[in-house]
Amino acid sequence: MRRWQPPEPDGRTPEAEWGFDPALTEDLERVAERSGYTLRRLVFHEPQDLSPFVADLHRWWHRRRGLPGERLLAESYVQWDPLWALRLGAVPFWLRFNMEHDLAERDAYLAAAPAYDHIHLNLFSQGLWSPGVVPVERWRQLVESRARVRGQLVGVDEDAYPLDLGSSMRFQPAFASLPPRHSLPAPLTVEHIDRFLPDARADYRLRWL
Repeated sequence: MRRWQPPEPDGRTPEAEWGFDPALTEDLERVAERSGYTLRRLVFHEPQDLSPFVADLHRWWHRRRGLPGERLLAESYVQWDPLWALRLGAVPFWLRFNMEHDLAERDAYLAAAPAYDHIHLNLFSQGLWSPGVVPVERWRQLVESRARVRGQLVGVDEDAYPLDLGSSMRFQPAFASLPPRHSLPAPLTVEHIDRFLPDARADYRLRWL
């Protein structure tokens, strides 16, 4: 059998870490009131809906720290490293996976955001040609066409993808090989987010409550 026709999905069930159980709300409100905290909620429907907001927030934050904010580091699925994003002064953009929907989300963000000088993209390899996997050539074309100076795939064996089981061991050394190096900043705070929101785009698919 050379081709497999997958069955049409008949339902949608989010993974556990993608959601919030409303039953927790009352307990959280009680703890916040007792401890003198303010409870804030960031509400969104799909895990990847947060990626454009986080990217633009970090670009805004980097520039206020005196960094250019012109280097985008796109990380996929479980292959991400916040430490190296900060050390590189890079803007992080998380991709849920390596499918057509993820390519469209990435392209939509790059079309809407001011252009980046450098775009680095890492791709998770799941070990098989699943239905909907985007060939590596189309990913490379996307980053090369959107970067003003250079777009590249990093930590990806293009000849083996998506059958490259070594990708999970390769992405961190690939991030570490990128220039430049910056000191780690103090943590980003809720107050930073409040200062960012008036300048933020109005089309994020989320609500900050």
